[in-house]
Amino acid sequence: MTTTVGAVEEILTVLQAVSGWTVFEGEPVDPPREETEDDALGPVLPYCCLYMGGGMTRATRHGGRPVDLSLGWQITYAAGTPRGALWAFDKGRAALVGLRLFDGLQHGQVKEAIDAGEVRRDKEVPNDIRWYVPMRYRIATTT
Repeated sequence: MTTTVGAVEEILTVLQAVSGWTVFEGEPVDPPREETEDDALGPVLPYCCLYMGGGMTRATRHGGRPVDLSLGWQITYAAGTPRGALWAFDKGRAALVGLRLFDGLQHGQVKEAIDAGEVRRDKEVPNDIRWYVPMRYRIATTT
């Protein structure tokens, strides 16, 4: 059966192949920043964070039929400017939507599960300016 850990590995591999940003699994430890001449903290550069869900299975074992696995996850795209967050969002969308994971299995394509909505200012980081766009994705596989 396809595992959530296997999904995380494949999704991270696809995201890390995109140049121009940093990829985190979960919360960003130290978001990348633009370098400044005076060693001050520069603006936050584009990055994304993968938050994987556990998914759910639906057994259909009548007559030896396989188990279906439906996985969902969120990727938050962020940067120090609204345009930077949208740049990251566009890169993530291009890399993931329509992708087929798990070679050798019958499966669907990665799809966006919702409309991400507008770019939002991250108010939980009061001393830093960050903008983000959260997007939920899903895929269903038949193992």
